[in-house]
Amino acid sequence: MASVEIDAFEFSRLGESRSGQMVVATSPRLVKECADASGNLNWTVSGGAHSSGYPELRMTVAGEVQLICQRCLKAFEHVIDSSATLVLARSDLQADQIEAAFDDALLDDESLDVIVVVPAMDLVELVEDEVLLSIPQAPKHEQCPSDKTVVGKKADLELIAEKPSPFAALKNLRH
Repeated sequence: MASVEIDAFEFSRLGESRSGQMVVATSPRLVKECADASGNLNWTVSGGAHSSGYPELRMTVAGEVQLICQRCLKAFEHVIDSSATLVLARSDLQADQIEAAFDDALLDDESLDVIVVVPAMDLVELVEDEVLLSIPQAPKHEQCPSDKTVVGKKADLELIAEKPSPFAALKNLRH
């Protein structure tokens, strides 16, 4: 996908807004995490000032991606519905100062992050980062499509438990 480069601090100062659509297939890092390359993500990024006075970017991303269920190993559609507020800092030192200025309630808010940015940044890459962060580490269906698979595995385990161990004969030789 073509990059959308902005000056993050100027974008925030002017209160600009951009939106677009990201096709999963055009995002190599995202494709690696997905079952296939299908899916589209709609995104919006708006600039402004945080209540603390620091420049910020507010981002929303919505769409679907195909993930592999870690229980049944089948693909399923995972809905992405993410929003984040990114407070902008020019250096690590400034980021530490901003975080120190926030109270604990703000720091506990998972949708708020302080990030260090260079003035010229790619919005599409930022959106891709947000999507990657919103994907669960161990994705799974709420309910796997076939409970028979689980029952079949339990039945197989019961059959294995009923078979005599081939090492049982060795035990008798020891005596």
